[in-house]
Amino acid sequence: MTTDDTLLIRAFDAGDTYMSFRWLDQPDAPVVHRVTADARDRCLAMLNRALIAETDEAAGAEPVRAAVLGLFSQLESELALATELGSLLLPGEVLRKLLARAEHCPIRARIIPSKLLARVPFELLAVDGDRRLIEVADLCYEPPAAIHVRRARIPEPWQAESTGRPVLYVIDPHVNEASGLQRILSHDEFQGSVTNTDLFVRRMANRATTRHSGVGEVISRRDLSSALQSGPRRFVYFGHASSTIDEPGSASLHLSDDAAEWGLAEVVNQAHRPLSALDLFLGTEYPHLGPRGAATLRHKARGHQLWPMPARVALIACESGVDFRSSETFGLVTAMFHAGAQVVTSTRWVLPSDAAFTMYAGITDIPGPTTELALAVDETHEQDDPVRALAEWQRHKLRIWQSDPGPATSPLTWATIVCNVCEPRRVRPSRQITRDRIDMVESLSWPMTKHHRAAADERFPDDDNAEGDADIDDSPRADVDDRFARWEQRWDELDARSEAANDSGDRQAIGSAYAVLADHLVDVGAAEDVIGLLLIAYDAYHGVDRGAAIRCLIAAGLVALDDGEYDEAQDLFEAANEESTQFQDSALMAITGNYLGVTAIQTGEYHVAESSLQAAMTILLPNNSKDLTDLLADIRINRANVDRLIGRRGRAELHLRTELEQVPPETLVAAKCAASLGFLYADNVQYADALALLEEARSAFENLGAADDATDCEIVPAHVRALNDDIDGAIRSTLDLRELLVADDRPDKVAYCDYNLANLYGLSHKFTDADDAYDRALRGLADTGQHHRIPYLLRNRSQRLLLEAKTHPQYQNALTQDALDISIVALIVLSHKRFQFPDARRRSDWSGAFAELLTTIFEMAFDFGGDDLVADLIESGINEGVYGHTHGVRPNGPIQYPMAAAPIVRRGGHRDVAITLGAAAALLTSAALPLTSPPPPHSSPTPTASCSATTAPTRRSPTPI
Repeated sequence: MTTDDTLLIRAFDAGDTYMSFRWLDQPDAPVVHRVTADARDRCLAMLNRALIAETDEAAGAEPVRAAVLGLFSQLESELALATELGSLLLPGEVLRKLLARAEHCPIRARIIPSKLLARVPFELLAVDGDRRLIEVADLCYEPPAAIHVRRARIPEPWQAESTGRPVLYVIDPHVNEASGLQRILSHDEFQGSVTNTDLFVRRMANRATTRHSGVGEVISRRDLSSALQSGPRRFVYFGHASSTIDEPGSASLHLSDDAAEWGLAEVVNQAHRPLSALDLFLGTEYPHLGPRGAATLRHKARGHQLWPMPARVALIACESGVDFRSSETFGLVTAMFHAGAQVVTSTRWVLPSDAAFTMYAGITDIPGPTTELALAVDETHEQDDPVRALAEWQRHKLRIWQSDPGPATSPLTWATIVCNVCEPRRVRPSRQITRDRIDMVESLSWPMTKHHRAAADERFPDDDNAEGDADIDDSPRADVDDRFARWEQRWDELDARSEAANDSGDRQAIGSAYAVLADHLVDVGAAEDVIGLLLIAYDAYHGVDRGAAIRCLIAAGLVALDDGEYDEAQDLFEAANEESTQFQDSALMAITGNYLGVTAIQTGEYHVAESSLQAAMTILLPNNSKDLTDLLADIRINRANVDRLIGRRGRAELHLRTELEQVPPETLVAAKCAASLGFLYADNVQYADALALLEEARSAFENLGAADDATDCEIVPAHVRALNDDIDGAIRSTLDLRELLVADDRPDKVAYCDYNLANLYGLSHKFTDADDAYDRALRGLADTGQHHRIPYLLRNRSQRLLLEAKTHPQYQNALTQDALDISIVALIVLSHKRFQFPDARRRSDWSGAFAELLTTIFEMAFDFGGDDLVADLIESGINEGVYGHTHGVRPNGPIQYPMAAAPIVRRGGHRDVAITLGAAAALLTSAALPLTSPPPPHSSPTPTASCSATTAPTRRSPTPI
């Protein structure tokens, strides 16, 4: 097959479904096509009615009967569906060129379907009257290109000398009856001279087979491993497969393992554990991800080492090619490609058994329709070109169907099958980035600078009630000077004490001296100086007083948090939490877990926040100490805020309301709970409730002396005024709030005010002011480590450009192009950040948070961009899919994901997953845009603290609000 007869078809769902068609001899001239959601859903509903419905067990056998005797049993209804699908998915320009080229040479169509089109039988699509696509082209699926990165085993070449090696046949393997899975080859077959089982036995008798080959035999995952490691030239599986839609890695083969066998799939009916795609990928290298109490593992190994795949694999089972139906392309097919397969033939939907055709349609032919399918696929894998061989067989079946339609010849079996092809490719190595660890300060000198003097002026404010004396200058300046002089005198005393401690070599004395020195410097010296002193104290305490050492780390983290250095704070709290765990101090473990969770919310690492807060809550729940009651309530509020920020708003509201009813009124915990609930209502557009709760919280914060938190409660009301058409009032309020925050030296909150001002100016058509505010916000967010907010800023800026384009049509083209470019960058970042969650289902939930942006961007690209841009967006969207864990547990070490085209630099060096190609990969590995997950742009309070390392910090736990 040469390049000039190959057509690449790609599809991606973004509200509507977008498709690209690209001939390999004209790669720079793609044709793009939009399939509207309404038309697509209408056609797919017809297709779904033709297939075995995905229902619960209560439906019994009715879905199978309906499919066997349904749309695919009648030529007229099947042709109507094929015609509808063909006109929907194949644009005229593509069809004309396809038919013209087919007159001169064979065509191969290489397809990557979208999630919603994954079960479409492209072979059946009508291209010209009753002529089908399979009659003008050989079709195959292929995985996203990113699979080639770090592919564990490269397929062996299919050569003539390999024909002497045996084939591994696993046909209808024995499965524990308690699992509820019935035999594929029923023992109640029509009593003739030959049975379907006999046909497989004869086939294997005429070919060299491996030791564990057989029909209805007991074969465990360990047996399968032994057979695959013996080097068969092919692997044929005909049996049961199952999966959970949108849980990548859950697709599984059902062998003979009982429930005691170790594995990453859930047990079926407490009797049987299937072999999942996640098993085939991860193997046994991470035992902690599997079940407790399962059979002891013999050794640790990766999946491709335990189950190395031959170049060709046939999976004749129910929907064995489910890979494409998930938001991340990972199932049995992809796992086998990773383990060394080049061709994997799989099915698109659930198959009826031969017994079902007999029961509902009276078909007693041998072979039965499903057995015939399995035998045919086995034969195609013996050919030099299995794609061409399968296409020839399907064309033969199509002719029989058209001449003699009925359940016996139905496309329900032969149109489900497709060859997935993943040939070896060379991949350019991707660039790696490392992150510096915390620098432990060994020594510091402390000259008093103008910076310290200016800070002291703020710490020692004028006291209007100070009593003067006739002989003493009682001016405000003199009073501040006097206070600073006393502070400086105390500094000199403490500095001398620290030097003496250094000279003594007493680590306890050194730790105490530097901790007190750091506490004295808080709010006067620079934050990095205070942290440096605390780290010296930590280093000194570490060998003699572990608890005090941990408290030094906590205090350093609080100082970093106060200073808006969220990344540094998180590193410090992580270190403190790890040490507390080693020290087995439950109170410190809970305190550090809470602080870590709160800081992870600020950096947008919601998975870290969720797990650390849950762990802290678990530690405290059995503890009935009244001293820890407020801490437990605080953790619960923070945990509810995580739910709010990741979209679980109903759950968050339930927990916050419950907490608000339980905590004492007019307390700091009650105020934090009310504020959090107010922000949740603002998210839900319940503005009246939001304003009432935020005013309640603001008043409580003021009465309790928490001025910073009270100020934060003013932010959302400005938004509400804007939404009530009082944009000028919202601008005035936000400017006043910004001025106050500038005076309070809170640059992180100032950046957020600029963020809001940019949006408000855009709504009032003050576009120049909006751009100035956007620029300030962008710099401010970056300078204060709030990179996770930048995608939202970019998205809003895109909307502002579109608004101006509507207002000034003469600049429409340029403004729209800028808006599109900015939106694409925002989308890349937002999409990428779902990979913070090891749980694939949670990643899917996260994707819903920016579905509207995805839809908008594709609409903009289709309407205003070129075909090449839309085609590139489709390709990038396809290649975002990666492997994921289903257990919600992060492995204790980096996992090398084979589809990671651009490694993500994670905290502590963890690399979960990554995306895509080209510019997106360059952006994601750029130090200019360190990425964390984007929460909605809400504020968080700035608490005060004591840095004493000999007692627990007196700072209260901040709540993200």
